[in-house]
Amino acid sequence: MNRVLLLILLALSALTAYCQEVNEHLRNLENYLQQQGYRVSHTLSNGSGSTINHQWSAILNVVTLSPNVDDSMSEQQKQSLVQTYDSINFLRRQKIVSALDSIRLTFARLGEKSSETYLYEYHKNGVDTIKYSLVFTKNDDSLKIEHPAKHPLMNGPCEAAIFNYHRGHMDDTPDYIENGSYSHFLAIEKNIPHDSMRPFDAVTFSKLIQPSIKKALKLKGAKFYPVYWRHDDGFDDDVEHGLMTKCTYYFANNERVTSHAGLTTGTYYFIPAQYEVEAEQLFKQLKSISYDYVISHPEQPYRYNCSMTYKNSYPWNLLDATVSKDSEVYALIWLCADDGYHMLSLFAKGEMWIPKDFAKIKSYINGDIIYRDK
Repeated sequence: MNRVLLLILLALSALTAYCQEVNEHLRNLENYLQQQGYRVSHTLSNGSGSTINHQWSAILNVVTLSPNVDDSMSEQQKQSLVQTYDSINFLRRQKIVSALDSIRLTFARLGEKSSETYLYEYHKNGVDTIKYSLVFTKNDDSLKIEHPAKHPLMNGPCEAAIFNYHRGHMDDTPDYIENGSYSHFLAIEKNIPHDSMRPFDAVTFSKLIQPSIKKALKLKGAKFYPVYWRHDDGFDDDVEHGLMTKCTYYFANNERVTSHAGLTTGTYYFIPAQYEVEAEQLFKQLKSISYDYVISHPEQPYRYNCSMTYKNSYPWNLLDATVSKDSEVYALIWLCADDGYHMLSLFAKGEMWIPKDFAKIKSYINGDIIYRDK
């Protein structure tokens, strides 16, 4: 049996293991959260370690506001305003209360079946805190939780779920803010020897997606441009509020690399908004090709966004991966905006990021921007 076929069979066995091992109660909870309108993301990743990793995540946020009652208002106006706010706040809270009840019930039921459980709640004077964690593992040495309700350090096949929630007053006002974060991790043994791991083959992958892209580029108004964005070490730009709209941080020895140095190159593609059907078809093809590729190449590191849709309104990575030993990375990025559909096929040495107005920029070098002619 040749090496490629063997690796494909190993990948398929890992998928079979996933179907058998994933906790159905946690998946039912995630499906319920999605039905209630919460976005549940699902990523599949394969690093240099011994496992293929799934992660499901959801954010539960809500703000309840108090009416600003003016002394000049009549008593009837005040009561009407208070009743309006009460109705709005009730509807806002109803969804998150139902979600909290479902999460609480699921973690409590699974607690007795888990290898390790942590269930903590604190409620006093309108302040609420919840911290839950569950761990399922066949080997006590394969998992280490340094602090309850934090990301587990997975050293082998295991499954874990974490939920953190806090409700309290916002900025010393009567208004309340609620923030909840849910994560579910599943690490499956991939049975690929360490010396069989290879960098992601972005050249081969790019060739696979080109036929679909070339077909889309035949649409009237569809365009593509080369990308050149450079951000040298020492040039300081506020990532959140400055010229960048997206930034991927890199880590060394579990510490975030603070230098923003990086050179990003590649190609930017655009499809006008009127071609929604064609754009959706292209996205589905890209998603299918990406999934088939990563499943067929368990020897290559990657992170694949299983839950991403063509309507994504932020430049999320459908796929990203390390393509060389010196940490050069590749990313396939998709964005849906009012004017149409934007796709980026990028390579980055150093830190990968995307400048604001990237769709109009010919080049960006340390804050010096050259815009394309319209």
